Amino acid sequence: MEKHQLHKKMGVRLRGIFPIDNAEIHFDPACGGKQRIPLYMDRRKGRTDALCDVDLLIVKDKKVKVIIEIEESGFEPTKICGKYLTSALAKSYINAKNDMFKTDENTVLFIEIIGKDKMDKNIKKAENSVKTDQFKFIEKSINEMIKNTKYGCVKEYKMYILTEDNFESEFNKIMRKIKDYV
Repeated sequence: MEKHQLHKKMGVRLRGIFPIDNAEIHFDPACGGKQRIPLYMDRRKGRTDALCDVDLLIVKDKKVKVIIEIEESGFEPTKICGKYLTSALAKSYINAKNDMFKTDENTVLFIEIIGKDKMDKNIKKAENSVKTDQFKFIEKSINEMIKNTKYGCVKEYKMYILTEDNFESEFNKIMRKIKDYV
């Protein structure tokens, strides 16, 4: 089975839509891009301030508007929550040309896309049956935390669980949500 299938599929679909309303999208290599997408905890580039690399990033007016992370392996809460937290702490994205895109306090949409088809193959049936409920609880808890603390760049956290069967309908929901932020 080919690696990063959902990453590639999302990349192809989004590449056909962007730019929209002067917003541009940046793709990591798994999504068809040519460079990593590093987020930094400060407004300077360097390993000391590097937090994480994300899969897709949407910017408008030199500001980060949407961060998208696609998960096709490692469906543990630590991995799901970890990418959100490191992204929420970010102050900037700085690309290979040293262009800086700032993350403003409480303005960014973070989208977590779970590849359920891949999860179904990697997790035992009994364990898999609770994962969707667990993911919904994580989404609800993160949004409560955002609402109560108002710390970090993320204003809203959305999770979408994609399969081959629901890809189109969920993709359309993702696009509607993205348009709220760009």
